[in-house]
Amino acid sequence: MKTIVNAEVDIRDFYNVEQMIKKFSKKVRKQGIIDDILKKRYFKSKSDKRREVRSRAKYIRKIEKNNEAKKRSNKS
Repeated sequence: MKTIVNAEVDIRDFYNVEQMIKKFSKKVRKQGIIDDILKKRYFKSKSDKRREVRSRAKYIRKIEKNNEAKKRSNKS
């Protein structure tokens, strides 16, 4: 399944080239084009993907647990 993504920058007289490049790269980053390209660069098996998701979830739970502990200690 291919996704068509358009990242366009309007050419205006008052923009210089550096500003146009920054604006374009910001739009590309926001749309996630670079992330998709980097993810698809190498083959990743289903088990690797699942392992990655589990490890990310574990990390998030750990951070949330630490944040809750900090909130409880600040209330005292």
